[in-house]
Amino acid sequence: MALTLPDSSFRSIMEQWVEASRLRLAGDQYSSPVGSADVLVEELNRLQDDLRAATAERGNLQAAVARLDLSLAAAQADLAEQHHRHDAALSRVATEVETAKTTAAMMTTEVEAAKTAAARMAAEVEAATTAAARMATEVEAAKTAAARMATEVEAANTAAARMAAEVEAAKAAAAMMAIEVEAAKAAAAVMAAEVEAAKTAAAMMALEVDAAKAAAAALAPASPPPAALNSTPPSDRPVAPPRRFDEQWYLAYYPDVREAVRRGMFASGEEHYERHGRAERRQAHYVQE
Repeated sequence: MALTLPDSSFRSIMEQWVEASRLRLAGDQYSSPVGSADVLVEELNRLQDDLRAATAERGNLQAAVARLDLSLAAAQADLAEQHHRHDAALSRVATEVETAKTTAAMMTTEVEAAKTAAARMAAEVEAATTAAARMATEVEAAKTAAARMATEVEAANTAAARMAAEVEAAKAAAAMMAIEVEAAKAAAAVMAAEVEAAKTAAAMMALEVDAAKAAAAALAPASPPPAALNSTPPSDRPVAPPRRFDEQWYLAYYPDVREAVRRGMFASGEEHYERHGRAERRQAHYVQE
């Protein structure tokens, strides 16, 4: 809005000022008639000077008003620009506020979820702490068991070494047993041949006995007296020769018995046969004294 001073207002102000000066001059004239012309001239001169000064002042005022108009226009433009920026800023702030509200809602949800997750994690931490304590106890127990196992391993190593030595001894014994088995097989073959020969001889002896019985029956009286029966003195009866348990054959034939005897579980193969072998239907061999 431009600031202007209308000409009619300026003239009105000047007219009022001139009228007031005239009335003052008139009053001065009535009160002091002497020298009124000079006073009037002086007053008119002063009025002209005042009119010129007022005219100059009016120009200054108009220039100032023009400057004020420019300043006001610039201020109005600046204010309009500020209003525009302010409206844009308000719109942007409103958008950011809505975005912030949405973000705050999302963050609230996330905070709640984080609280829930934190509570769950706290429970898991407690469980993990308990599990860690239990695992520490188990580790200590495992260390103790490991130490015990190490001792047992050492003992097992010692036993393994001893067993290895025993295995080597058993291998040597097995080799010897294999030799003995071969010898036993050969002896068994010989014994089988002897058994067959004994069977043949027994059969022949049975035939001879039968023949002798027949001959005796032919030569004997029909009814011998009873006193004659079994009249042979006991000292003249044949006595079976004594037999001895074949320890060597039994141990060679049964390697498990030989190993048991070697370990000291039985004093001899005969003891094993009397205690277990007979019931287990194992074979025994006897030799004549």
